[in-house]
Amino acid sequence: MKHQEQQNLDPYSPPELEGEGISPNKDPELESSSGQFSPRKVHRKHWLLPLLGYGYIPAVIGLAILLGNGGFDGFTLFISSGAVLLILLPAYAVLIAKLFVERSRQGIHSILLNLYQIFSLVPPAYWIVVVLTFGGSPA
Repeated sequence: MKHQEQQNLDPYSPPELEGEGISPNKDPELESSSGQFSPRKVHRKHWLLPLLGYGYIPAVIGLAILLGNGGFDGFTLFISSGAVLLILLPAYAVLIAKLFVERSRQGIHSILLNLYQIFSLVPPAYWIVVVLTFGGSPA
């Protein structure tokens, strides 16, 4: 009885059975050598995918500059970039939602990461509005 009380300091965790070193609700990968729990790390894709949303507009502008030197019509690229976003933006939003669901299943929520991913939808959405309405003009 004393042996079990010394090992199990958390009053809310179930008692450990004889021969088991870890209680069922604790993940052995999270426990460090000092006996404290370290947080799970988020996979790299959660941080890298939003870079597509943040980098779309600079990529289109860079492509227009590069192709403009070769005699390509920049207006066509401008209109095409907005039209392509009508398909890409919903697909991108679905990918962001899937990453959110994956993190919630793993129990590794981060407000900073959630905001980083949600705000990555703003520049492409703004680009669609600017392109499709020609900067808000009624013409």
